[in-house]
Amino acid sequence: QNVTYHEERLTLSHQQPLAEAEDGALRLQLVGDLATAVAPHRFESKYLVVPSRPSNHPRIDEKLPLKYAMLVDRSMFDLSGLTCDRIGVSFSAFKRQPEKCESPA
Repeated sequence: QNVTYHEERLTLSHQQPLAEAEDGALRLQLVGDLATAVAPHRFESKYLVVPSRPSNHPRIDEKLPLKYAMLVDRSMFDLSGLTCDRIGVSFSAFKRQPEKCESPA
């Protein structure tokens, strides 16, 4: 099953404290008075990972799709599929690695 991803930029401010994605799947609301004592969290080095398959798995919630979502550091991924022990490893790279599933975690 193919999955299609898209990016969308949502902006929040004290003049506009609520934003919603075009398809309605995500709604953001600014809570507080914007007077932070510390710098806000930065997520440039993270991916938002949302479980979507298999659809009958208990951690797949169609009504609340972000319920089991995680922010995962980008260093845990290899989008080329060539690096073992990374999210995104291809079957051929996994097959050719020594010790495969016996390798310590």
